[in-house]
This record gives sequence, structure tokens and C-alpha cells, in this order.
Amino acid sequence: MGVLRGMRSEEDDEAYTRKLRLRLALLRQRIDANYALVATLPASDERASSDDEFSRILVHDGACPSWRGEGVVVWHRRYGLDAYAVQAKCPHGAISLEGSDIEDLSLDFPSTRGPCIACPAHMFVFDLGNGRCLTDTVTPRARTYPVRRSGPHKGEEGGESFYGLWLGRTPCEHADGGGREDAGAAPSS
Repeated sequence: MGVLRGMRSEEDDEAYTRKLRLRLALLRQRIDANYALVATLPASDERASSDDEFSRILVHDGACPSWRGEGVVVWHRRYGLDAYAVQAKCPHGAISLEGSDIEDLSLDFPSTRGPCIACPAHMFVFDLGNGRCLTDTVTPRARTYPVRRSGPHKGEEGGESFYGLWLGRTPCEHADGGGREDAGAAPSS
């Protein structure tokens, strides 16, 4: 009997381990039903400032077999916890948003919920936090998706640790209004 185990027997430890594994398996099933694993990212602590820029991943059923929805672009920071996902085609002109620039415009638009992207075709600006178009009042919102990170997970056989990047299968529902008329308004509580 080990010091850390205290008064529990090996059978108790095995039963407890089986229960934990079952709970973990059930949790994974629930997560897998609502989210698709779209990337694994290294969890290294060697941070270079240039590595903390946003990177993008185009998710579609050809690139990610577990994804069965529309094309989605996921922007994430390698070492940050922030990640955002939006439909791959601009709601204004159906142009690919994969090549969009991404910037924090919270000083110019205090009501933004996340960084913003500009459609490369017509420069329409969308808030990645809620999909709202900041530059045109009649353009519909871009659909946004929830993104989660899991980990860090240990790599197999002493391999590098990694994070999992999970994309929600259902678009977010946003309660706040859209369009430019509320671009200067404070976020509702």
C-alpha cells in the first residue's frame, strides 16, 4: 500500500480508475457530438512574439472528415486562449473570407465582441465576436461558431504536449442587434 493511497486497497483504486475512465468516455462522447476536433497545436512554452499572431485554419469536410457543415475559417493564437470561427464566405458577396486581414478595432468600435476581419473583395468589416458587419447596415451577420481549446494533453511516449482546437457544430445565436447603427453603443449586460 503506497503512502498516497492511504487506506484504499488496489481493488478500490482499480474501481475508481474504471469510474473515472467511464466518466471521461461519456464526456468525450458529449463533446464529440457538439464539437469537431479541427486541429492539434503544440503546447510548447518557448514563446516568440511573432508566434502569437493570429493563424487561420480553413475547415471543410474535405480537410476535416469529422466536420459536416459549411466551410468555416478559424482564427486562433498559438499561445493565447482566444480563437474565433466564422463562415468561410462573406454574407455580402460570397467571397472567401480565408484571406481576410484580422485586427483589433475595439478603440474605433467599442461595442465589438472580438477582433474584426475585412472581406478582401469589398472591405466590409465583420466582428468575429458576433458576426456583425460594422461597415454596412443592410449586410446580414456572418455566422460565427463557438471554438474551444482542450489540454494541454501529453504526447504519446514522451512526445510533445499539445492542445486540441474544437469547433462547435452549430452557429452561435447572438442576442444583440446587428448593423452599423449600434456600432458605437456599449455592450449590453
